[in-house]
Amino acid sequence: MRRAPISSFLLGAVLAAAFLAPGTASASSGCDRTASPGPDAAQRLVDSLSAGQTGCLRAGTYSEDVTVSRPRTSLRPSPGERVTLVGRLRVAQGADKTTVEGLRLNGRNAG
Repeated sequence: MRRAPISSFLLGAVLAAAFLAPGTASASSGCDRTASPGPDAAQRLVDSLSAGQTGCLRAGTYSEDVTVSRPRTSLRPSPGERVTLVGRLRVAQGADKTTVEGLRLNGRNAG
């Protein structure tokens, strides 16, 4: 019987783990979910978070108003990246223990 080299087995196991456990790579960075700049990307990210999760924004400028309404969520830049939010950032009543850190805030808006 022919045996596969150990390296082939390990590579297969790593690839299987990557496909079977989405979010593993982002979990190691402290991010449960991430978003890149785009229309309403920051708000969609915030809305997708469950209590206890951290949402990370990729580098860039997000031109939108953002309302955090879920409790115990966190919003921050992805590790080592710079993020600017142009617009209003609102933490709604009931969003207890929400954390927002590391964002450059620019409150300019059309209103």
